[in-house]
Amino acid sequence: SVWMHRSYGVVQGSFMESNGLVVRTNKGVVLIDTAWTLDQTEELVQMIQSKWGIGVSLVILTHFHEDRRGGMEYFLKSNIPVQSSSLTANLLQKQGIL
Repeated sequence: SVWMHRSYGVVQGSFMESNGLVVRTNKGVVLIDTAWTLDQTEELVQMIQSKWGIGVSLVILTHFHEDRRGGMEYFLKSNIPVQSSSLTANLLQKQGIL
């Protein structure tokens, strides 16, 4: 019940890819890292809902770079819990993202 999701972004003019995980549980989907952008994250959530008829119930960020948290805003606005290490949370706060 674990799948990889892949999204893409541009860093210093170079096309880069990023991977995360989609974990299906009895209580909903746990997303390990968002897609790179808000639009890509929304598309990922729609695909999950279309495929299984369930939503994301928890997001876990592995670190603070945009390729891992680019869609975090979607989940915060939807009141879906987003968790990370305290170091990641502190770095997000220092950058004014949280």
